[in-house]
Amino acid sequence: MRPSCAPRWTPVVSIDADGRILEFNPAAQRMFGYEREAAIGAEMADLIIPPALRDAHRAGLRRLREGGENRVLHHRIELEAQRADGSTFPIELAITRIPGAQAAYTGFVYDITTTSSSSARAERAERQALVVALAR
Repeated sequence: MRPSCAPRWTPVVSIDADGRILEFNPAAQRMFGYEREAAIGAEMADLIIPPALRDAHRAGLRRLREGGENRVLHHRIELEAQRADGSTFPIELAITRIPGAQAAYTGFVYDITTTSSSSARAERAERQALVVALAR
């Protein structure tokens, strides 16, 4: 199910409408530290989203599933992700809907650790706080 437009080195994570992982390519395995077999079928929020952002993620996914306002599709957003060892790091994420009858989404993930300054991290933290507040 790896989108053909994604280079092999781009981490790609696809989920269904319930947030269960459908695709977890080798680059995502390297970035997050999970084997594909462990990731497929797991809830993405439990694996790669830091605990403080999980409720906002689930609320946003629920809003999309119920036909509500789209706040993330087809935009580049910066937030924190979490590795298998529990460490967090800044990412840029672009999400698109997978065409078809069932709702499913693909995220293209970029580690921006080396391009992230302290002021950018502070700004990202403020945006994440806003995302959490909007989800409530």
